[in-house]
Amino acid sequence: MAAADVHGRLLIQRTGAGTQGATRAVNASHLLVCSLVNAQATAAYARKLAGATGGLITLLPTFSRINVVSEDEICADYLEALLREREDAADIVTNSITQLRTLGLFAQWEQGDQDFPFGDIEKILDANRFDFALVGTHKEWEGIGYVEVERRDPTELIDRH
Repeated sequence: MAAADVHGRLLIQRTGAGTQGATRAVNASHLLVCSLVNAQATAAYARKLAGATGGLITLLPTFSRINVVSEDEICADYLEALLREREDAADIVTNSITQLRTLGLFAQWEQGDQDFPFGDIEKILDANRFDFALVGTHKEWEGIGYVEVERRDPTELIDRH
């Protein structure tokens, strides 16, 4: 994908966890889609949204296994620290990523499989690489539920619901 020319094309992402979690969160008043790469912007947007609506923020890590640390859980912990404005938020994400590497959880990528390119690791762990939040809206097409996602500046609230 990194080398593909996708400019102007509609992309459909399907993952084993994240997109499924987003499509199942049908009762959410507002839906923000987050990973480590946009965590800080998402936290800023969520804080602003919660302040404007008086709403609660619920974190839904979409991948979890007993005794297995995942980037979803790291993202949820980091996002919680950012939302609570904890001074150790940066340490939480840095230490957790180090733990993932130490545990060898990226061994599958190191094999050079085209479905799991090694270069993706640095990209998915690059906390705050992007300065925008991703706001999701539930949609349906021919009986298939999906979430349409739009980039939003974390300093601006636009309610399109």
